[in-house]
Amino acid sequence: MVRIEAEAWVAARADQVDACGHRQVVRNGYLPERRVMTGIGMLPIRQPKIEDRRPADQREAFDRRILPPYLRRTQRLDETIPWMYLDGISTKDMSEPLESLLGPADQGVSASTVSRLAAAWQKQYADWNKRSLADKW
Repeated sequence: MVRIEAEAWVAARADQVDACGHRQVVRNGYLPERRVMTGIGMLPIRQPKIEDRRPADQREAFDRRILPPYLRRTQRLDETIPWMYLDGISTKDMSEPLESLLGPADQGVSASTVSRLAAAWQKQYADWNKRSLADKW
């Protein structure tokens, strides 16, 4: 799917050619492989690289929707962790349920990761709780 998304993006710009008729938006190999944690375990992913040879003021960034930059865990997994935390599962006890979800290699969701995420959630909640409601009414 990642490859198909990149090919469709390049194909939509196939009419962009230089004076010699060379395409200006082309595939150019792959970015380094990265591993993404999913509900079925860790998956190695290779993102196609796209080269935009047009002048700087005409270039477009490839808007990756399937595999956003820096993604390390799927959204569904990121949504599961807060629910486990809110249900009272302590950060040190999350490895067992996560192992049943992800298999024995639950790398990337350690107790320190959950603690860091919990701190971020608490800050988001505090910011949300302090928001002004004056403009809402």
